[in-house]
Amino acid sequence: MNCQELTTFLQRVLDKRELIFEPKNNQIEDILNFQREFEKVYQLFEPHNVGLRLELSQGLNLSYVGAFYDGWAVAYRKNFGRTYINKSGEFIKDENDEELWFAQVDRFYEGMAVVVTKDFELYFLRTDGKKIPESGSFVQNSDDLSQFRFSRGYGQALQGSSHLRYVNREGIFADKLNRKTDQAYPFSMEGLAKIEHREVVTGKADFGFMDTDGKMLVTENGIEFFDDAVEFSEGYAWVYVELDSGQKEWLIIDTAGKYMRKNTDEAISVPESPFIITIPNSPFPFHNGWSRFEAGGITNSAYGYINAKGEELQSEDGFRLFGSALDFSEGYASAGGRFIDTDGKYLRNEKGDIIEYEHTQSFEDGLAIVRKAGESNIHFMDHQGRLVDFGK
Repeated sequence: MNCQELTTFLQRVLDKRELIFEPKNNQIEDILNFQREFEKVYQLFEPHNVGLRLELSQGLNLSYVGAFYDGWAVAYRKNFGRTYINKSGEFIKDENDEELWFAQVDRFYEGMAVVVTKDFELYFLRTDGKKIPESGSFVQNSDDLSQFRFSRGYGQALQGSSHLRYVNREGIFADKLNRKTDQAYPFSMEGLAKIEHREVVTGKADFGFMDTDGKMLVTENGIEFFDDAVEFSEGYAWVYVELDSGQKEWLIIDTAGKYMRKNTDEAISVPESPFIITIPNSPFPFHNGWSRFEAGGITNSAYGYINAKGEELQSEDGFRLFGSALDFSEGYASAGGRFIDTDGKYLRNEKGDIIEYEHTQSFEDGLAIVRKAGESNIHFMDHQGRLVDFGK
């Protein structure tokens, strides 16, 4: 496998953020040699596990091996199903030393993973192989397991056919979090979970935020539920409310329910808020102090960035909107083929030229994936705008 083939392989892995690879002939040796020589590349996707995952995949006839979390990686085997494997090549087992195989699995979070049996029973699985609860009482459509993930000590599960509730690590329903919801989300780092309640007759959905004590966040003007909301991040959340005029707008609140204002601490009512931004679609969570938002129509979408003070990010050449944009990561955001920092300055090379590519991805572990116009191969770029040339 030459350098170009290896780079193409890396691109496929990085796009999926997981490893799906069935080595043939001497490709494992080539990959492992490549790993040892260019370990920096693998920092983008579990570097110290890549070679191990390849060896496990071949030696145990696995069609898929994911990244390791809490010591376990998701693994697939044809005609067996899905399970977890450790770095010693051992499959996870129950208390009777029997291997556990499932119809669907999710990776471990806080030492707990969500699994679905072949009988479509949903369990929480601990890293010691114990299923919680043992009765298998959580039965749920298994299309999306992400909403059940553990965060801040709690996961989500159904009690009965429609009552979604939070449970602790022992599988015990948390009475203090006993609110009837149609959709619940994992707790944020701020300890606030977005919840959704939908009216049976009208179908209208309301959104709110609940803390780990079961208390609902209430805004400074007494609003508890909103027409829409974006989960908390970096201390702030977006909420969509209807004003007295009947117009609906997106506003920012903090963890105390206070609306964020533009350069004033004066008390305000929602209809008179000096900070209101009109955007057609939901904004995105905050990253590095900036929230990405979408503007424009379906055929001519554009993106911008706004902070919790209501200030829009302006590039050094005066642009506030970009044809394409990603969230900030490691101090930079990909915007319109360029990289912009939190002050609006473009990333430049050693010659002082603005760096621009046809395809860009966010920085992770000090490197970003970029691709030049007219080329099929990807490159890896550092924070100084220098390309990492592999194989030279």
